[in-house]
Amino acid sequence: MIYQSIWPRRSVTIIALFILVTLSCTTGAAFAQTVHVDSKAAGYFGAYARTVDEASLDLVEAYVFSNPGTITLTVNGNVDLHPDYAKFRGVGPNGITFQRGTTGCHMPLEEGLVDAKGYGSVGARMERAGAVFGAFVPKSIVDKPGFRPINEDIPSGGVSSDRLFFVGERLDFSAHQPGTLFLGVNDCRPYNNSGSFYVSIMEK
Repeated sequence: MIYQSIWPRRSVTIIALFILVTLSCTTGAAFAQTVHVDSKAAGYFGAYARTVDEASLDLVEAYVFSNPGTITLTVNGNVDLHPDYAKFRGVGPNGITFQRGTTGCHMPLEEGLVDAKGYGSVGARMERAGAVFGAFVPKSIVDKPGFRPINEDIPSGGVSSDRLFFVGERLDFSAHQPGTLFLGVNDCRPYNNSGSFYVSIMEK
């Protein structure tokens, strides 16, 4: 009687597991991981009073593409860009917009424009301050001796400013060659930042 009562339950369990595995394989179950992006990870891009903030951290390695592919980034969390002003606290992954001061501050996402046309080319408003941004760097560059995921203007063999792009709270990103996706926070003066973003990455 004992064997008769146990065996059917075990059979049902085995069959259920087999169906679950089969469905996972046939539906192409996606791989997911979560990456932590510190609020100071600006990669030495941007400048405050025309000076790069030495408290800036390297960009965060988020995902390595061995082959061309597509991933979905979903960003959660918030950061404080300045402890003394309410409008700069609790900033989400899309960032905030405010009037530019007279200090000569430009954001990482403005670096390409400044590199090409000078600081006078930026507008009166700072957009997407504190937002999450990305930089895709081909494997041929990442593999070079001395490479660091920071502004290539710092003598180290780094990342070109024209590779930076806005990520925000969600993005489908496709890589057309092997390489690495790095992530950072769009701020020109990260030394007084706090908090983090958490980025869920799912293969498609």
